[in-house]
Amino acid sequence: MSVVANVPSLRLVHDARKGRALVVAAPEGVAAGTVLFYEKAYAGAVLSAFKGAICNVCYKAADPDICCDDCSEVTYCSDECQAHMQHVHELECPVLEDIDLIAKKSGTDRDLLRLLLRMLCTRATEAARPSPAIPGAVVTTFDDVLQMVHATQLLGDAWNTSVLKGATMLLDALTPAVATLSAKDVVELAGRVNENSYSVDSWTGQPQVTAVCMFPLAGLVNHSCDPNCTWSNAGDSIVAVKATRFIPCGEEIALTYIDTNQSRDVRQRELRATKHFDCRCERCTEALADSVDFRVDGVCCAACGVDGLFVGSLTTKVNPWACKGCGREVAVDGIEQFKQQAAALLARAEKSYDTRQYKEAAAVLDDLRDHFDVGSSNPSSLFLHPSHYILTKALRVLSDCNLKAGAIEAAYANRKEVIQRLRTVVQENSFLMATCYFDLGDVIAICLKHQVWTDDAEVDAKRAELHAAFQSCVDIRAVCLVESHPLLLAAQERLG
Repeated sequence: MSVVANVPSLRLVHDARKGRALVVAAPEGVAAGTVLFYEKAYAGAVLSAFKGAICNVCYKAADPDICCDDCSEVTYCSDECQAHMQHVHELECPVLEDIDLIAKKSGTDRDLLRLLLRMLCTRATEAARPSPAIPGAVVTTFDDVLQMVHATQLLGDAWNTSVLKGATMLLDALTPAVATLSAKDVVELAGRVNENSYSVDSWTGQPQVTAVCMFPLAGLVNHSCDPNCTWSNAGDSIVAVKATRFIPCGEEIALTYIDTNQSRDVRQRELRATKHFDCRCERCTEALADSVDFRVDGVCCAACGVDGLFVGSLTTKVNPWACKGCGREVAVDGIEQFKQQAAALLARAEKSYDTRQYKEAAAVLDDLRDHFDVGSSNPSSLFLHPSHYILTKALRVLSDCNLKAGAIEAAYANRKEVIQRLRTVVQENSFLMATCYFDLGDVIAICLKHQVWTDDAEVDAKRAELHAAFQSCVDIRAVCLVESHPLLLAAQERLG
């Protein structure tokens, strides 16, 4: 693929098991924090939920006065961003006026239609695209988009029928100079969106997923449940892919497409449902007893403690699992039922939290810990490993509940414990760990403000702990994010 030639530190290889892959070509390897490449989105669309709030070019907060008066579908943060997009928007504007009607009549997702429309209009105006704001950022073409894989045939008859109808209506509404593809071609383009699109955070003080974009080069980076790089918004609809650890020459670079702090079977189901492949990364294929998944989804024997993890097969559901310590056997169904009961309590607590019933949520989470955490008492004489993903998620929700309810010292203890438990199962240079350190520093600051600690020596120790927490957050975000990213700047500001 010609686009890879723009990144001399990488090369494209073909793996018999994975297909295409990008590996490090630099003889000396690449260090943690190295930008492997910047890539300008071929096309992107702000999600409908953020219509009018986010700039359609750079994803900063929009100025509501700088919008298209004709379609009212696109808003910008500045006159410069509006001019940047004008050559494309002139073509898409008449169709955007009827986008709701097309979505309703075809049954096609509104945002998918908007992104397809943006891609078709970008294709017609490729020669007029401005240079990216970051020098050296890779700029791709529609031909690069066509090289991206798709699994349209796996998306079902209903999806294909509705998207075909939506594609036909889009093409009928466009001018002949733009509508040069067939409806079938546009359906396959939609399949590529489904398989390869990236969700992009806003460039604001509180970033959240606000846009979906197509990055043909980043689309070549395969998934791993133990990734060695990450991607993030670099501004101006540019993505930065950065190494999170040293990557030697010849090693494949890999991102994660999902939340990896989950059990192996949950990750596999999610990837199969959304990306249509079975993950064969090292973490997913090594023996369970040798994998971090042994702790992420581990169940322990109450008699033997944390060292009494139950060992068994994820594929053979007949044989019982046995405790590593005493050899006690428990049926597979018993292990699964125990975890399902804990997951049900967590889901119940999250539902209460979402409806602002913080005390009720905290009570459910306390019940979860009483029955499933270390030292718990239950008829099955089992407990979840301290680093089990259900328990670490429960602790994070519990800390938020306690903070909302005014139990700030309890929230501090929760957040400190979360970090201790996650350290053994989550990469240090990860967004999750950075967020946990930021949250810890934040709650310490609140406790200091409310004089939870009065002894001078203890106050000094907590101030040092606050500084260390924000410093850890800054260090991690400096590896994972570009230096101007709002999340990194926010952590640096708290560090002082």
